[in-house]
Amino acid sequence: GGGGNIMIHVNDRLGCKTALLVSPLISIKEVKQKVAARLFKNAYTLVLRKASMIFRDQMRLIDYEIHDGMNLELDYKGEGDLE
Repeated sequence: GGGGNIMIHVNDRLGCKTALLVSPLISIKEVKQKVAARLFKNAYTLVLRKASMIFRDQMRLIDYEIHDGMNLELDYKGEGDLE
């Protein structure tokens, strides 16, 4: 299987929701760049996570078993307890 694009939903604590249609083979860094472009943010400041797991830039969506329709949480570096 695989090969098809998936829809993922990236939500921050302020209620901002970003839906992205992406390949599951792209890296977390690429996802951050796409979200940053939508939100007019610097990709470097973004942190993608699911519950307590923080996603690493060099990993791919498929490595984290992120599937179609999944919600990811978006935090910003320098806010809260991320550093």
